[in-house]
Amino acid sequence: MPELRILTLNFFLRPPGIYEPGSKGDWKVERLRLFAETQFADYDIIALQETFSSLSQRKAELVNLAKKHGLVHSAIGKPQRIWKLRVDAGLLILSRYPVVNVDEWTFQRGTELGDWLAAKGVLYARIQFPSNDTVTAEKALFLHMFTTHYQSTDSKRAIELRHRQFIESKEFIDAMLTRHGRQPQEPVLLVGDLNVDARANGEDGVNHGWEYTVMTDILSGAAAEKTGETSVRYDLHDICYDALKEHPITTSRLRVGEGRPLPDRKCIDFILSFDAPAQDGIPGKASRHQWGNVRVETFKVEDQPFSFLSDHFGVAAHLQLP
Repeated sequence: MPELRILTLNFFLRPPGIYEPGSKGDWKVERLRLFAETQFADYDIIALQETFSSLSQRKAELVNLAKKHGLVHSAIGKPQRIWKLRVDAGLLILSRYPVVNVDEWTFQRGTELGDWLAAKGVLYARIQFPSNDTVTAEKALFLHMFTTHYQSTDSKRAIELRHRQFIESKEFIDAMLTRHGRQPQEPVLLVGDLNVDARANGEDGVNHGWEYTVMTDILSGAAAEKTGETSVRYDLHDICYDALKEHPITTSRLRVGEGRPLPDRKCIDFILSFDAPAQDGIPGKASRHQWGNVRVETFKVEDQPFSFLSDHFGVAAHLQLP
């Protein structure tokens, strides 16, 4: 059975002039090129966050390198005008298979300096499945891929904005699936750095954090259902949690070792699957889609001045195609 090898990663390619003290500009170019050389061959679809293009050609270089490794299609977030004190959302989707539609939703300005400057939002790509047969447009099947990077930090205002972003994401997903006639058997994924810790605490990844439950209730449509509002309902599946039976740690640091701060023990990066509910309206317990090789990729490196390719770990999985 054919499969899609999928990766999501917050790549930590911040705009020029923003970098860790004592680093060579976060070694952005070195990490970018090493990532392309060592990882591009292993994936069919890659969603990246914190991959900014404002005042930089790094995103363009990344897209060009991807093409050399067979990831010839892409969805790229809208550019922003720096004179308006905004940089782009830092979102990018790379694909071996045709990206036939692209759209984007931009959130209102965030709180904290980085979130205020970045035009954060949701990037959508409608990707046609690979097929060995000639397929008419009417019979073609698609993957609906959404990627985002939600508001960071846990101040009262940040949490309020992030919860608004959950709602706007749900509305945007609903709108795109309606516009493009999503078929029940077509996968719908929301991936990225959601800045919501799914773990109950640093030592407990089996139980859910309180905000994770809020987020999944909103995204699935369950929250609206509880209050009697009309909302599209999905069977929402956290692919890592379903496969690993816990929320894995996805946060790290670019450099680790003696004398350096320990990384957070959080799970804030996800592959979420939006299955269509059963016709009886009762949410299912198991995803309709088959997943394999679900894992966290640390992207640890040797013989470099940095310890990892990013300050986040990647989340990867293989999706079996219908």
